[in-house]
Amino acid sequence: MRLLRARAAWLFGIVLALAGALPVLYFLALLGWQFARHLQAGSWVALPASLLFTDHSFPVYQPVTWFLDRLHVGLVFAVPGLALMALGALMAIRQTAVVRSEKRLREDRLRRVRVRQYRGEEAA
Repeated sequence: MRLLRARAAWLFGIVLALAGALPVLYFLALLGWQFARHLQAGSWVALPASLLFTDHSFPVYQPVTWFLDRLHVGLVFAVPGLALMALGALMAIRQTAVVRSEKRLREDRLRRVRVRQYRGEEAA
């Protein structure tokens, strides 16, 4: 049962790392599109994070708007994606050791049962 849980946690870590890679790939695709547009037209298309917040009904402080105007829109998604990738990779690495340990314990248990059967002892 512990082996099944460890394998499920390992798989969850892998899925979490892959899910975190999607926003990073989105950011890279946006940058690639910007560079391609720059090479084709000779002008840079700015994509500030302030494009995400087009509703100006709430008051925004000047430092916040300054920061959002300079931050790339893709970074808003890529930074949490990187954190998700790191968390998933760390989880998968830790669970790999647990899976190996559980497999080794199971194999040792089966080996001890076989040795007892060859000796003629009763398997418990």
